[in-house]
Amino acid sequence: MAHCDNCARDFSEDRCPTCGAPPEPSTGFGYWLKLIAAVLCAGLFLGSVWGAVNSMSNSGPVQVIILVLIFAALMLRYAAVSAKSPRSHRALLRKLSTYACIALAALVAIVLMNRLLDRTPAQKVYATVVFKFAGSRSTYYLDVAPSWRSGKTSESLSVGRTTFSNAHVGDAVSIELHPGLFHMPWRGNVLLRSTQQ
Repeated sequence: MAHCDNCARDFSEDRCPTCGAPPEPSTGFGYWLKLIAAVLCAGLFLGSVWGAVNSMSNSGPVQVIILVLIFAALMLRYAAVSAKSPRSHRALLRKLSTYACIALAALVAIVLMNRLLDRTPAQKVYATVVFKFAGSRSTYYLDVAPSWRSGKTSESLSVGRTTFSNAHVGDAVSIELHPGLFHMPWRGNVLLRSTQQ
């Protein structure tokens, strides 16, 4: 049954019994199909952005904030298009989802600028491969120790297929560390010590 946009009451016939407003056009199967397609496309886009941000930044809190903003924007947008919300609530939810999207875009821009505009020379740290594994979708990881961050004993590094194939447990690697333009450290290249000479 349809609900009134103004007061969220059920329609008795063709008008709201309380305020007399006409019903909103029906949201049928086509509407939900478009919404699902839009969410899937947005998910694919945000997944590719997430992959870029994840490879550019080692800062966990930034990644958590990005995930929260993605989730908040999608949930607020879903609530905004829900037929059960009054019109005034839908407008507020649309504004909040827009603000969440703007905050997400700003944070992604900051993370990208942190890396792309960082002109500080890289600091090299050295570690040893203690474990290697291949993830899903052609992603490759090397676990190295010791960690350069306090409170951690090892680091898991995403590397390319060539580096992964050439690396063996016990091999020495050098890792380029950058402080970041906005002081959000990020990791550069991972090179096997034998390929550097």
